[in-house]
Amino acid sequence: MTSECDGANSSPAITVFNDSTRLAILDVDGTLYPGALGVELLRALMKGGLCRSDRGEAVFEVLRRYRAREVDFATMSVTAYGLFASALKDCPCSEVERAARDLWAHERSRLFPFASELVKMLKDRGCEPMLISGSPQEMVGLVAGELGVREFRGSLFSRRSGFYTGDVELSSGVLGEKERILAAITRGRNICLRGSMAIGDSLTDSVLLRLVGHPIAFEPDPELLSLALHHGWVVADRDSILDRARALIP
Repeated sequence: MTSECDGANSSPAITVFNDSTRLAILDVDGTLYPGALGVELLRALMKGGLCRSDRGEAVFEVLRRYRAREVDFATMSVTAYGLFASALKDCPCSEVERAARDLWAHERSRLFPFASELVKMLKDRGCEPMLISGSPQEMVGLVAGELGVREFRGSLFSRRSGFYTGDVELSSGVLGEKERILAAITRGRNICLRGSMAIGDSLTDSVLLRLVGHPIAFEPDPELLSLALHHGWVVADRDSILDRARALIP
């Protein structure tokens, strides 16, 4: 069945019906939080001797090479996830989860001040907030709990018998992966993409911004800013995001 929710921004992977749910798909790193929670978790694990430091250092090296434009984004992201997973190999899952909770106890105060109000406002206006982040699920779940968001996805590292195996199960920060995550979360549900909003700051978020009727590029990196200007997407910063979102969602 088609409806006014169908249109050029709809994905064929997501079924759309009349009277369907409007989503507000929110990135975390650089959007709700001024940094990268996965990077902070890795630092904490290395400092506590809970993971392989040599593989952890290799993650930071590939990030440095990307910032120096020695490797492209696709290469950096795939390589970084593989190295992160390798650093976690044979680590007890319970210890990593404990480290994530301890880290969040310190980092929660760094959430952008608008984050809680934004989520509440979106709920009040009939949108269902959802977090899709490149950071590990262990951290994204804590952010979701803080903000009262029920649906969330972060990167997943394979587990067996209470230990990490060293393999990547879901590399959510790789280009194109967030669209597949959204399709998996919403499979079988009635979703109105034209009435939905997405907010993100980097190239990995562009696939979601293309899908929805109300895209917002938040303090975008140069690649996303170029796309936002080309497509006419709303651009916002931490001072204007609440007003921009209110204006888009009736």
